[in-house]
Amino acid sequence: MGKGGEDIGKGVAKGTGDMATGTAGAVGNLARGNVGSAGASLGKGAAGMGKNVAVGTGKGVGKIGKGVGGEFKKLGGKSKRTDETSQK
Repeated sequence: MGKGGEDIGKGVAKGTGDMATGTAGAVGNLARGNVGSAGASLGKGAAGMGKNVAVGTGKGVGKIGKGVGGEFKKLGGKSKRTDETSQK
């Protein structure tokens, strides 16, 4: 489960780096008067951020779920709640 949190953190860190790179590129392009390239740089940074955050979060949540499932398996594979379908 700890590795899941680590993966989420890595995804956010990579995404933040992409956004910073895109923002810096946009500022540089605006300083040179190149508005079109500034928008493209900013968009590329935002897209990279979204991708890395989504991938990191997906991997992390998967590992957390796997860890929780393993804990239930140690308890005998059942949760403490009664199965609602067996009450019929």
